[in-house]
Amino acid sequence: QDERILRNRAPHSAASAAGTLVGCQWSNGRWPDKGALEFKGVGDRVRLMVPGEMDALTFSAWVRADSLSHRYNALLVSDSYRRGVVRWQLTQQGQLALTQLLVDDESLADPASTQRVISAPAIPLERMGLWVHVVSVVDFRTGVVAHYVDGKSVGSGLFATLVTGRLGSVELGNWGIAPETEKGRRLAGGGYLDRSFVGKIDEFALFSRALSSEEIQRLFLQGRVDAGKPQNLAIAEPTRQ
Repeated sequence: QDERILRNRAPHSAASAAGTLVGCQWSNGRWPDKGALEFKGVGDRVRLMVPGEMDALTFSAWVRADSLSHRYNALLVSDSYRRGVVRWQLTQQGQLALTQLLVDDESLADPASTQRVISAPAIPLERMGLWVHVVSVVDFRTGVVAHYVDGKSVGSGLFATLVTGRLGSVELGNWGIAPETEKGRRLAGGGYLDRSFVGKIDEFALFSRALSSEEIQRLFLQGRVDAGKPQNLAIAEPTRQ
């Protein structure tokens, strides 16, 4: 198997659903013989395609943040500027942030162009360099957004405008709008394009439904280091279900 390709482990997934590694490297994971992806350089990323529209989404990953130097640090961010597109990120303060675009092109001066729900600090300074399980859930039919860390709620809120979700071309650990493009040149000021994640990501999963708090707690318990190797989770490979 090509080490630069991440196979989608979801049942019945198409070959086109695989991810492509750019720059990032395989590294040690949460316990011996456990793999994870390490993101160090500003260009490190995993490129994925998630087609279609969604009524709900759950984002889940084990992450070890070594630095949160940008205003927003990418977990899974779409390249697209289409209405309904969702971005999953960590703020510089260690909060989980889920953002949805409400317009088909950016208007940075207009706060109504996006809607966002931000958690309490999920990765405070004392947890930098440690593995944590982060989950964000959104139901686009009701607008309800909820954030979890290590199986516990760290905040919730509402998307006031009900818009069907979409992702399209996305990147794990980075944002794919290049500064040399026309759009990139318009967005390049103030470090706006700088979203590269620094640290490690393991067992990323994307579900096309809203997981319950009980299911999220179970994901955390199965994946803890003291639980040994989990029996039902993919290892360091993107999963869409």
